[in-house]
Amino acid sequence: MRVSILGACLSAAMAWSAAGCSDDNKSDPGPADSGNPGQDSGSGTDAGSDAGTKFGGNAILVNLSTKVSIGGTPTPVRVLKPVVGFSALGSLKHQYDGRQGLFGCYADHFGVGQNLGSDSNAGTVTITDYSQANFLDGTPAPKEINCTPMNTSGLSLYQCGYGPLEDGKPGLTVNTPYRGDAQLTKDKQVIHVKVGGGSDIGAIDTAAELKAVDGAQVEEDLATIKYDPSKDTTLHVKSCDSCGLVTAVNIIANQNAPDKFDEPSATSGAIVCTFLGYDPIVIKKEAISAMFGGDAALKSVQTSIVRFGYPLAMGDTKGSSIQFAAGGGVIGVAPR
Repeated sequence: MRVSILGACLSAAMAWSAAGCSDDNKSDPGPADSGNPGQDSGSGTDAGSDAGTKFGGNAILVNLSTKVSIGGTPTPVRVLKPVVGFSALGSLKHQYDGRQGLFGCYADHFGVGQNLGSDSNAGTVTITDYSQANFLDGTPAPKEINCTPMNTSGLSLYQCGYGPLEDGKPGLTVNTPYRGDAQLTKDKQVIHVKVGGGSDIGAIDTAAELKAVDGAQVEEDLATIKYDPSKDTTLHVKSCDSCGLVTAVNIIANQNAPDKFDEPSATSGAIVCTFLGYDPIVIKKEAISAMFGGDAALKSVQTSIVRFGYPLAMGDTKGSSIQFAAGGGVIGVAPR
């Protein structure tokens, strides 16, 4: 059973960023905005990158709630999703960018063969200390997740899997679902992330500094929500004292039906947003229009809404900075 979670590629403009998505989905639009590097609060081993190039990116763990069809019945499940990717700072431009200062949305449409390039290389990223639980089929989940750059349709993009790397490749897919009531991360739980270091970014270790928050809940049904490029769409996140400070929203459109969303898609679109607090989230019609790009072939839209605490920024010895976060939320796919 595979759960579609491509939309967990997330970004913010100030102290944390998203560069690539760890899903091996060919409809993945590739690296997203690197944002600003944030304050360097750590050190690591120099990986030998050009002193004139600074890199940014993220290593994020997200505990997502969704539903899958089992025997024709929509069944609540959870997925533990890493979002890992890196790129050179300042290298990306967007077709729509409505960010005001630190927060807001940007959007892009990706035509046939279009993407935003390969991930920069930070070596293997290892994530541990999430709660141990059994998968939906009753088998125990491995104690670690490893992410490494892999050749994907001619690009080098980070992919993740449970357990140690096998012949240099990720193991069991991170899309493997848990029971809907599985507690995979919780407020103040320490999540340990180690960046091994590669040709672009050096080694970084979060040790005990990275802490998760509880997952967000939303009022809207993400399996039926509609996005209309002629009007704004408003989303509402329910207030929660233990659910962090930052709300990240990611919306992905592609050519597949909802039940096959994570199959390859020749064209796609994306909106990435970041907000503070619990005010209603407004997705501007201009962002929706940029995501769809007048592409009538796009059939489904996946929305993820996640809460994080203030992200942890740590850097290598040449000034590149990686942003770490752990949080939770909801995800769903709706027909366009």
